Amino acid sequence: MKENKMVAIVPPTKNEMVKLFKTSYHYYRNWVKDILIEGDVKKFRFLKDRTGWTGIITISKSEVDNAKAVLKDYRTKNTETIKLWW
Repeated sequence: MKENKMVAIVPPTKNEMVKLFKTSYHYYRNWVKDILIEGDVKKFRFLKDRTGWTGIITISKSEVDNAKAVLKDYRTKNTETIKLWW
């Protein structure tokens, strides 16, 4: 007689993406993306609004604190730079 073995099927874990801040595509492409990459933030993307060139940056929930620290550090070291995100 065969034994029925129950196997638990666990869905793959997903890193939930959350909104970090708003910016323009131009700022994202030319500055913000590089700032985040240099700060070792690995998973983020720009989502453009339906109209215009603004949008939001979404980031993995696990990297939010690291990204905020990197951006805060950038702002303190570069006080003469215009506001790149809001």
